[in-house]
Amino acid sequence: MRLRKCVRESDLVSRVGGDEFTLILEDIGTTAAAEAVAVKVVDSLSAPFEKDGEVTSVGVSIGIAFFDGSETDAEELVVRADRAMYRAKRSGKGTTKLYDPAIDGARA
Repeated sequence: MRLRKCVRESDLVSRVGGDEFTLILEDIGTTAAAEAVAVKVVDSLSAPFEKDGEVTSVGVSIGIAFFDGSETDAEELVVRADRAMYRAKRSGKGTTKLYDPAIDGARA
């Protein structure tokens, strides 16, 4: 529910598995707009919540990838976002990273 509140009604929110989710933001326009959504997600998910009478919070790391036409398929776009996310995780919780082919490399 918190994720859904961070995006437009037309955007897709999907659970990949475990604690990983994918947001598809069609026609987001700019890197700055995507990063603004990512900051909203980090802020929303990092806020404490109550579960079974206990207050807890979670850390969030986000990888961002844009469809630029060089991808061979949707799976490659997800791989790029995943690589950026793992780079974000290495940088610490609450971090977002944009896929960078020079850092994250080409698809193996």
